[in-house]
Amino acid sequence: MLKILVIDEDAISNRKFEEIIKGKPQFTMTIVSSVEKATELIAPNFNNDKKTKATPAAPSSAGAAPKQEAPPAPPLGPELIFVDVSKITKTIDSALANTPEQWYANFREILKAGGNENVPIILLSLSSDPIFIRGYLGPGVQDVFVKPVLSTVLEAALNYYSSGQKAQPRKMTPIKGVVEMYSQAVAKEISEFEMKIATSKEVILGEFKPIYGDFFKWSPERRVIARCTECTDDEEIKGSFIETFTFVGVPPLITKEIRVWLKSQYVAQKKSGEKE
Repeated sequence: MLKILVIDEDAISNRKFEEIIKGKPQFTMTIVSSVEKATELIAPNFNNDKKTKATPAAPSSAGAAPKQEAPPAPPLGPELIFVDVSKITKTIDSALANTPEQWYANFREILKAGGNENVPIILLSLSSDPIFIRGYLGPGVQDVFVKPVLSTVLEAALNYYSSGQKAQPRKMTPIKGVVEMYSQAVAKEISEFEMKIATSKEVILGEFKPIYGDFFKWSPERRVIARCTECTDDEEIKGSFIETFTFVGVPPLITKEIRVWLKSQYVAQKKSGEKE
């Protein structure tokens, strides 16, 4: 069973999450409107422990019985977290500056106190601007979903993480075209979720890169950000690499354009096979 935690106060978006997992016992979901409420579920003792460390315990009165406190609730133990980017600059402690870097550092402390600091995080964003999204990427972020989140994209993510990240690879379609990642590369295969690229520059796994390509009407103003999920040596060209990039923060319009293109390729291939 995959335990999902959603940190967002967007009622429309949250309703879509509820509709997707309805009737699916392999998923359990908890929705909270703030990081403070999420902290209470992830690490119930986190704020109390911080106060205890900051304030020395007062000496007990002679003969006074120690005060009995109710045991804290067990940690939620989320295995996948969705958090709206609007929550990232709203800090948990007013003493902290509201920068994404410090937010992630503090949130990782909370997750560590809850027993798992390596929980994958997927961001939710109303903006599809790659420059805006890039400013909120941080440790543990696996993807960014642009609202309104497409049901197929959400379902694919839930199936992937519920399978222990061992889901079958998505079907890729061969493609020929030049793409730009601040250096020229060649597109090899694509699906609506990811792209396989041949390039002379080795990319570190987990690194985020902007990608441009004219075959889906992408432009410098309409680029996508993708995370490198695989990098292997190119068996055909020495010194070249075959890298798989998973799209993050893709606007629904571009996803639809990819689907239209993939459908046209399928139809063309089918007609070609009938002629043969």
